[in-house]
Amino acid sequence: MNDRKSIMLAGLHAGAKILEVGPLASPIAPHSEGWNTYSIDHMSTAELKVKYQEDPHINIDNIVNVDFVTNNKQITDIIPKEHHLTFDACIASHVIEHIPDFISFISQVEKLLNNEGKLILAIPDKRFCFDIFKPYTLTSDILDSFYQKRSIHSSKTRFEQVAYSVTSNGKVAWDLHENRRFAFTSSSLVSAEQSFNNNDQTYQDCHALYCTPESFRLIILELNALKYISLNIQSISDTIGFEFFVTLTKQIEDNQNINLKRLELLENIYALDTNNEKYKKNVMPSTSIKYQIKILKYTLIKLIKLITKRVSDEISSRR
Repeated sequence: MNDRKSIMLAGLHAGAKILEVGPLASPIAPHSEGWNTYSIDHMSTAELKVKYQEDPHINIDNIVNVDFVTNNKQITDIIPKEHHLTFDACIASHVIEHIPDFISFISQVEKLLNNEGKLILAIPDKRFCFDIFKPYTLTSDILDSFYQKRSIHSSKTRFEQVAYSVTSNGKVAWDLHENRRFAFTSSSLVSAEQSFNNNDQTYQDCHALYCTPESFRLIILELNALKYISLNIQSISDTIGFEFFVTLTKQIEDNQNINLKRLELLENIYALDTNNEKYKKNVMPSTSIKYQIKILKYTLIKLIKLITKRVSDEISSRR
């Protein structure tokens, strides 16, 4: 099991009943490794293979068998009721940032998890991917999408996807230590305007959630305080590479001193954006030692690989 998987699967036993959302060809908990996993996607296995047959980044032979097909319907309407409140975990790796209606997705997952169930997420950090120049997603954005009952992305989101997405050294994601040379993914601002004005009601894939670990914590804190969701953060990692990992459960959150917590998180977001240590406060939630060790191990491996590459490059340059 690779370290990324081990972080996300920490605390799950082999017999756990798991729902994996949109695993495509890279499942976190595949049947081949003994996991009791059901998968859900927007298309059937056969349709996904046709869709991605020309994509050089997807090995269609590795696309997993899809158990439930959403067909643009609510997850809870597609998954039979006998499965509701029975899942030990729902895994969504780089999925939630694509969801037009964040609150509805979380609420549906709540109805599928048992009392001890977990929603396990891998989310890109906006600072280390093509979202870097897009504005932070705030709770107000989440609420707007919810009340608009969005099943496709807004004109604003579609414009931002085309107008402000960038690569760094030709890559759509990078880590903290890389030198950055940015370029727009689209050379045409007119294309962004056309995307904004496109009245076609078909789904256009975009990121609709631009966040960091701290700003994601703020969103979850505020949505809980306002009683839009009841899942709370059990653990959240620092950014590893270009992503961070979150586990949400049905645990009761203490909403006392809510404004103090909100201010601390906002100050942390500001501090990280400006490298201003004056404002940075220790508001990270406690996580298990096992979880922290896995994160540390993963980070050390990434660091060793980086050092090895730099040494190799230095040796090559001297030849």
